Amino acid sequence: MRMPIRRGRQARAASVALRRVRHVVSIAVARTARRDRATPPSASDRESELGDWRTRPALARGEHRARHSTGAHLIAWSAPPTWTTGQILTAAHLNTNVRDNTNFLHSPPGCLATRSTTQSITNATPAAVSFTGTDVYDSDAMHDPAGAPTLITINTSGMYLFWSAVEFTGNATGLRRGFLQTLSGGPASEIAGTQDTGPTAGVPSALTMTGAYLLVATNTMTTNVFQTSGGSLNLLGTAAAGINGNAPCFFGAQWISDGT
Repeated sequence: MRMPIRRGRQARAASVALRRVRHVVSIAVARTARRDRATPPSASDRESELGDWRTRPALARGEHRARHSTGAHLIAWSAPPTWTTGQILTAAHLNTNVRDNTNFLHSPPGCLATRSTTQSITNATPAAVSFTGTDVYDSDAMHDPAGAPTLITINTSGMYLFWSAVEFTGNATGLRRGFLQTLSGGPASEIAGTQDTGPTAGVPSALTMTGAYLLVATNTMTTNVFQTSGGSLNLLGTAAAGINGNAPCFFGAQWISDGT
């Protein structure tokens, strides 16, 4: 009669031991899962195009800074594809459609040119303003203060916003005129202009111009001025005193869309 009792005790002991084993195994599995989540994947486990997880973000930011600080051309915008169910997403897809396009939108093509010194403008003769100062910024190699100081050259096609501000020294004779002009594969075209028909002696004539235009690569834009004072008249640079503080002498462009 004692055998069934002993067997029952053995069965209960085996059940308790099995539960303990399961409990230990579950703890070990949980710890392994937590450790795996906390440990980043090694570089060998990822596609080579993405690089090591510890260095890739810094490299991406460094590449972005280098591309813009040197005035090099931007990586062109790529039209995002339409994804399909089950399509495998690769590092190349992410780099082209996410990284490169985000970098483009973060700092699209644009520049701001300046001039710090005066420029003499001949009477009754249109002249392009020469912006020879240090550029405030230039994200797409659009302006060269030394080689082509009068031009903003388009390297990335699209719709651009242009603006310019210049100031003639004070003179009461004649008029002062300023205009933005482009050569876009045809005759010169004025896209915006302004004029002062009642200048005052001793008071600089300030001219500001703003316009938008759709351009393609190699097209150019200039700021042009005209005056009829009867003799040569100076444009003031940013180092000269204007009406209120230093005179403005800027010429800028900013990409705003692809124009479609």
